[in-house]
Amino acid sequence: MTEPGQRDDVARISKDTLAALTDVASTARARLAENRASGAHSFAIINTFTSGEALKSLGVLDVTEN
Repeated sequence: MTEPGQRDDVARISKDTLAALTDVASTARARLAENRASGAHSFAIINTFTSGEALKSLGVLDVTEN
């Protein structure tokens, strides 16, 4: 069984954790809503699947979005 003081500690930590996760979620939602241009920098690694024609297509999309 837990002591009353331990319950208070767990409750406080739980509230702090929930508040932190809520802040992260709010920030993530705001960042997702931002108008951002995509480009070659969006790819972690440029390889044969993401080079050449694929990057040209992505460039065309960037131009049409703006």
